Order: sequence, then C-alpha cells, then structure tokens
Amino acid sequence: SGIAIVIGTMVDMGIIMTENVMRHLKEAPPNKKSILVIYDAAAEVGGAILTAISTTIISLLSVFFMTGPEGKLFKPLAFTEVFSLFGSVVVALVFIPLFCYLLFRTDKEKSLKGVEIAKYAFYYILAIFGISIQWIVGIILFLFALWKTFEKRISEEKKEYAAYFLTAITVMVTVYWLTSRVMPLGRNMGIFLNLLFMGGMIGMIITGLRLFIIIYPRILAFLLDHKKSFMVLPFTIILLGIFIWLGFGKLLNRPVQKLGLGFLTRTSAWKSLEKAFPGLGKEFMPDLDEGSYLWMPTTMPHASLGEVMDILKKQDVAIRQIPEIKMVVGKLGRVESPLDPAPVSMIETIILYKKEYRYGRGYLFDGKLSWISSLDQKRIPKDLLKSLEDFEVTLYKPSLEVIQKGAKWILHNNGTGYTLQKEGKELKVYEEKKWVRQWRPHIKNKEDIWNEITKAAEITGSTTAPKLQPIAARIVMLQTGMRAPMGIKVKGKDLKEIEAVGLQIERFLKEVPSVEPAAVNADRIIGKPYLEFVLNREKMARYGVNIRDVQDIIEIAIGGKRITTTVEGRERYPVRVRYKRELRDTIKAMERILVPTRRGTQVPLSMVAKLRYVRGPQVIKSEDTFLVGYVLFDKKPGYAEVDVVEACQKYLKKKLKTGEFKLPKGTTYE
Repeated sequence: SGIAIVIGTMVDMGIIMTENVMRHLKEAPPNKKSILVIYDAAAEVGGAILTAISTTIISLLSVFFMTGPEGKLFKPLAFTEVFSLFGSVVVALVFIPLFCYLLFRTDKEKSLKGVEIAKYAFYYILAIFGISIQWIVGIILFLFALWKTFEKRISEEKKEYAAYFLTAITVMVTVYWLTSRVMPLGRNMGIFLNLLFMGGMIGMIITGLRLFIIIYPRILAFLLDHKKSFMVLPFTIILLGIFIWLGFGKLLNRPVQKLGLGFLTRTSAWKSLEKAFPGLGKEFMPDLDEGSYLWMPTTMPHASLGEVMDILKKQDVAIRQIPEIKMVVGKLGRVESPLDPAPVSMIETIILYKKEYRYGRGYLFDGKLSWISSLDQKRIPKDLLKSLEDFEVTLYKPSLEVIQKGAKWILHNNGTGYTLQKEGKELKVYEEKKWVRQWRPHIKNKEDIWNEITKAAEITGSTTAPKLQPIAARIVMLQTGMRAPMGIKVKGKDLKEIEAVGLQIERFLKEVPSVEPAAVNADRIIGKPYLEFVLNREKMARYGVNIRDVQDIIEIAIGGKRITTTVEGRERYPVRVRYKRELRDTIKAMERILVPTRRGTQVPLSMVAKLRYVRGPQVIKSEDTFLVGYVLFDKKPGYAEVDVVEACQKYLKKKLKTGEFKLPKGTTYE
C-alpha cells in the first residue's frame, strides 16, 4: 500500500499543477501574458504540493528505524520512495510550468519558429515513445499530436466536437486496456462482459464525481452554517478508526471495569461490538506469492533410509496427481554439505502449481474442452514414433497432425486427473485462442491448493507440515534454525527431558483456538536405533583379548579401513578392507566375527561382547551451549502471526500456573 500511495502522490503532483495551469489559462483575460498566468497558477498550488510531499515523506520515517530482515528489505524501498518524491517535487514545481508555457500558451505574441518546431517534434517523439512502451498508449499520444498539429486549422465550431471525439477515443482505449489487463469478472467470462462491467464501473465513478462537483457548493455552505454539528462526523470517524485498529474490547474493557460498570461487558450489545471490532492483527513480515510451496514433513526417527525414500516417492506421486500441480521435486536428508543439518527423517518437497488461467488452443474430446498435456510414450506404436521427426518436441507439444494420427494415445487432463483416451473418441480443435481456467471449480484460491496437498500427502509414518514457500522458508531457517514460521525452542541438558517437554507443549498447543491442530509437531528426538557393542572385560581377560584389538576388528570388519593406495598412472585409488556384506549385515553374522587372542587362537565376537539395539537421538542440536528441540506449529486462516504467538504464550503460562504443564529444572522454552 505504501508503494501505491507514493506512486499516486508522485503522479498527483503533476496532475494538480497541470490542471491548475490549464484552468488559469482558460479563465485568463486575453491581454494577459501567458507567462504571468502560468506563474500565478504555479505559485497558487506550489505550497500545497510541497506540504503534501512533506507529509508523505514524514510517514516513511518509521521505516528507517526498522531492524533485522525487515529493515534490510524495506529501507532501500523507503530511500527510493523518498528520492522519487523529491524528484517529483522538482518536476512539478520547475519543469511542468516550463513545459506548460512551451506547449499550452495562448497569447497572440509572435512565437519563435524554433520553439514551435520543437513543440510539434516533442508531441510526435512522445507518441513514438508511448508506442514502444504500450501500443495503446502510443495511439492516444499520436492522436493528441495530430490534434495539436491541426488545431489552428480547425474552426472554433468544430474544435469542440474534435475535442469531444479525442476524449471519447481516449476513454474507450483506456477502458479496453484496463479490462484486458484486469479482467474483473474472470478471464473465462470473455472480453465483452468484462468490458461492459469495467465501463459501467468507470461510468458510475465519473458520474458520481461530476454530481459531487455540482452539489459541492451547497454541501459546503450547509456545513459552514452548522460547524459544531458537522464536527461530530470527523470525531466519529477517528473513534471508529481507533476501534478498528486496537479493538473495542481491548480498548474499553479495563476502563469500564475500573469505573465499576463491569455489567456492561456482559450485555449482548457489548459482545456484538467486540465481535465486530476485534482489532487488527500483527504479522512479522508478509510473504510474497512465489507460485510454489515447500512441503516439509518428518518421518519417525527410527525409519530407515529405504522407508523414508518409499514415503517420499508415494507423497510425490500423490501430490502430482492433483490437476493444479505443475511439478513436484522431493529430497530427503541432507545435501553433501556441513551447512545442512537435516536428518534422514526430514523430507523437503518443492511443489509448483499452475497459474489460474492459461492462454492457448483448446481441444475437444467428446464435446468437453481439455488441454493436451503429453503423449504416453509407452503406448505409441513404433511405426508412428519413427515417422515423427522431432520426437522430444512432439512428445510434450503435440502438433495437430500428431493428435489426429494418434488420438488414442493422447494423455489429457479432464479435471479429475490424467486419463487415457480410448479409440474411437471424437476429436475436434478450437482454432480460436482463448483464456481457459486451469483450476477445478471448487479451487478458488491458492489456500485450496494447499489443502489439496495436505490431503494427498497424508501417509502413515509421516507427519503433516506447516505452510511454507521455498524462499520464505529458507529465510526463516537462516534466522531461527526452524523449518516453520512459528515454533517453540525447548532448551535443556538432557535430550529425553527436552523431548518430554516438547510433547507436553504439542498437546497444549493443539488446544489453542487460533492454532491449526494438524500442523503442531514436536521433534521426536529419541527413537533412532543404534547398535551397541558392550564389551565384557572379564571374558576378554580370560581369553587374553585386548580392548584395542576388539575395537580394531569391529572397525575393519564392519566399517572397513583403508590400508593402502594403488597408483594407476596418474590416477590413485584407495584400497579398503572389510568383511563381505553377507558376513556383516545381521547381528548373528556380526556375532560370528573372529577376534584374535594372545595365544594365536581366534574366538567369536559374541564370546567377549554383547550386541544390542538401543534408542538414541537422530540428530543433536544445540544453541547457547544448551541442547535444543523444536515444537513447530501453524496458524488457522484469519489469524495474525503475532496474535497467535501471544495467545500460545498466555496459554502455556496458564498451564504452568495450574500445574498441568510440568517443566523440569534446567529446562526452558522460548
């Protein structure tokens, strides 16, 4: 909104100056010089223009005091806006009066021939420049240039009609351009209905403004006669704005209680006002629309690499079946970088969804409009494949000839998923290009697409995920280390206590009205299976086995150890020695690993050690010298982030006071 206000202010300054100059030129006496008329007009509104710009600049001062990522993002924007406003002041007060004198002066004095030529050249240069930007803008400027060129040759009687004609052409072209860009009724309604709607709306606005100009003197006279009564209106508007901003209940509940009028807060009228004016919510920083989502669920900590891979594949397939989805790419675990702390149980899936409307050629299958998406390569006969010159292009962008030859191999989207056409179906082509909606009827906005993703990605063994976008999520993770816009950090000295506290917080957060229960997820820290070798020192002493020897055997036989490097010309390859896979892939096989003794004999590993599985952490995180675990959550639609966080803080403090929430000593949350 700030950008729109600043841009509007910059443009308005020029409009105000130009309109005032034109009005003064029109009302000036014939014998008064144009330069004096323009000077008086500029001096009349110059102070008001400077004041308007100054108030706008003052409203931007708060942006310069922002810190953190908000300051880094918005400070350059604020500097740009301030410099632009200064530039608009210079243009409005210096250059516009000058150009008005050169282009619109009406005095009968002899003009310099060079100035006249430069004036007409400027008109046509402006028209050419407008065509390079937008052809519609260029047409309007070109008509204006023609009008100014032949204006003196037209009689006074025809001038008025020509001016009306030029204005009508400008209005019609502008309305058409706005309609084609905005399409207020939707692109699927067609240009004609949208044009009627846009023209009607603009006509109503202009008519309302004209009526207001006509009756404004009477309204002003009436209000000046009833000044005290009129002052009630601005005070009411200010009070209404305060209620909308801070909230009716938040503003008046405490003063009313102190005055001993608490019974008023229990009336139905008071509750209705509290509901009507809840106050404006607060957000950390609004996200941009990236046209994609980042789905980041987690699996159980004991899940193996193969199990997580299977879950990832199933989720990718399920999400890809949604007709509004364009592309799905998922990964698990960490990349080959020490800067990525993601465990194997963490899944990251980037999801690109289609735009709501698509412009192109449609195809009719049995009277239903569909989009040709691709050809099913496996079902196309080999003889048809050989006849295609460029198969890769044909596969993803099938031509009309290919469609007609192989209609039964067309894979198309019928609104509920991708289906294969059967042989004998009638195929027709829309030669007319038009805008067609790519989303299904019940998908109204991108929130509905996210809901479809969460439903499709539900799978046993995987959690849900908060709503994230790729760029915004990376910023959040760099700032907080968490993979969600909202969350709680539990710090302590013992991982089991941290996990227990996190599970308590997860249970309580699901009870907060503004929190989405399905998105609350506490880290399951303990649960990854570890294989431990418990050495029996008494048996090792009995058989004459050293601890060092047992550790070396375990390292070499199971993990492997590099013993040398082979040189093959300029290439070098490390040589690693370990047991074959079938001799080390089970506990029983590992128990049979032989350990040498001092006497030269060998004993199985099971005779000097015990092998067992234990539960341990899948990943260990720390902040400020404390171990840490996360509880992630997301808000319900219609709630602001800061309000949700404050509500969660109050609810957890309430549970601490009642004793339902037990926080061990040395463990904290924030």
